[in-house]
Amino acid sequence: MSVVSSLDGAISLPAPGQASPERPPFIPLPVESLRLDSLIHCQLYLRTGKDRYIKYREPGTPFDEASRNRLRENGHSFLYVKSEEARNLNDYLEANLRSALLDPSLPDEKKAKILYTTAVHLAREMMLDPTSADGIRRCRRTVETAAEHLLNQPKAMGQIMNLSSADYYTYTHSVNVMTYAISLGVKMGYPQGDPLLELGQSALFHDIGKSYIDWQITNKSGPLTPAEFEVMKQHPDFGFRALAATEEIPEYAMMTVRHHHEKLNGKGYPHGLAGSQIDLGVRIITMVDYYDALTTRRVYRGAYRSYPALQHMKERVGGELDEKVFRAFVQLLGESA
Repeated sequence: MSVVSSLDGAISLPAPGQASPERPPFIPLPVESLRLDSLIHCQLYLRTGKDRYIKYREPGTPFDEASRNRLRENGHSFLYVKSEEARNLNDYLEANLRSALLDPSLPDEKKAKILYTTAVHLAREMMLDPTSADGIRRCRRTVETAAEHLLNQPKAMGQIMNLSSADYYTYTHSVNVMTYAISLGVKMGYPQGDPLLELGQSALFHDIGKSYIDWQITNKSGPLTPAEFEVMKQHPDFGFRALAATEEIPEYAMMTVRHHHEKLNGKGYPHGLAGSQIDLGVRIITMVDYYDALTTRRVYRGAYRSYPALQHMKERVGGELDEKVFRAFVQLLGESA
């Protein structure tokens, strides 16, 4: 089925901006993410207390080793950028990402932090503008770089996930799911090249439709009412339609976004697919989406530790989750510990 025909009769895409952007006034930037002697065209700030920031460095001022050492000596591991300068910050991070990952002088843990920081900032920006063709292209380049790093560094997945916040945000969750999905795809022999990159894109964008859901529903501190859940169930279709509007995403990736809440027993949504109707890529993303949602803290419950989360998921193998994918994922987590 073509993308155009698959849109026929589907729900219409609402106006954007209904959801909370989860965007704080200041964006944290790990000091390690700044490349020495590079220029960042953002005003940098130091945090001096709760909701208190002071100017640290003017835009376009080179950042050198002496500056980094002084920050460390004074206990500053983060600098901050105003949210309205997010695009300039992201341009800087993306431009320097590949050189940072190839830098033999940087420890692998710091490379993981730079990659994670870059991907999270970009995912946050995409949640604010889901139909940006330019944003999609930038995400594709970042997914390609992330996949290359995960393929070449066996410990990279564990290093990246160690950086993940215990709290749930849609954009951090999206990067976590991308990281797990690429690694699990490799573990299961998923074809490398374009298929693996499309899997990574699907994972990064799987929840982008939540941008069109009222934030009072997505961030509710208790169980959703039946009516609220019906609204929430629209986010896979919203995501599919937003991505289709960009004309930048392969059809397979868009359909994977649309189906990531389908279940093997046919009780998922939005189309009630079952069994062989559900592609391996969808099964992979469903698995890691489930795990990351359990192991991050939500407003209505604490985070599961890894073993209890897997025990919880094991009870759903066969009905909701794929057994082969589950076994591979357990092995992947064991190897990354």
